[in-house]
Amino acid sequence: MPSRSASRVAARYRERVARIRALVDTRIIALYGDTIDPAAIDASFARFIDLIEPLIAAGQASVAVTAAAAVRSIALAERDELLEVDPDEDAIAGTTREGRSLRDGMAAWGPMVLGQIAAGRSADEALEYGSYLVSRFADSELTGAGDRELEHQGREIGPLSGWEGIVQPDACDPCQENAGVHELTWSAYRHAHCACVVVPVFG
Repeated sequence: MPSRSASRVAARYRERVARIRALVDTRIIALYGDTIDPAAIDASFARFIDLIEPLIAAGQASVAVTAAAAVRSIALAERDELLEVDPDEDAIAGTTREGRSLRDGMAAWGPMVLGQIAAGRSADEALEYGSYLVSRFADSELTGAGDRELEHQGREIGPLSGWEGIVQPDACDPCQENAGVHELTWSAYRHAHCACVVVPVFG
């Protein structure tokens, strides 16, 4: 189990990542309202994606650097060892968990909203669905940036032996499976706006 000081680092990490996620979400939802035109959905989604792609990429880079700093702080607390931790934010920012470009990951939004209208939804309902897709995607890819950076650190740091998942008291049942110590090959279960935290365990 992590020491008390390492647990404090993990809590600060969660809070900082949550602030980045909230800031990005607020900005992209405001841009969504200002940009998406129900009379020109395809064209306005193309403009919207141009605007938010660099915003999400910047958020990913910030989360990756924050994750690397958390690893360094936890190593110092657990092992009294100052590690050289090089974040991999350049490889992470601008890409999805699957390694595609963010633009590829966002390309289906316009057609999906149009599909809602074709299925009989009102324009307002379809645009609300689009807003949900946008928010879910951005949040998932920011959380994924932290997880991917931790995986990078797991490959780079010799004394790292596993991961501990820290879940919130009101976490859903699938997230409860994240709790406890896991092997290095483990990947956390994630859903949109997931509040679980993954921290390194040093052997």
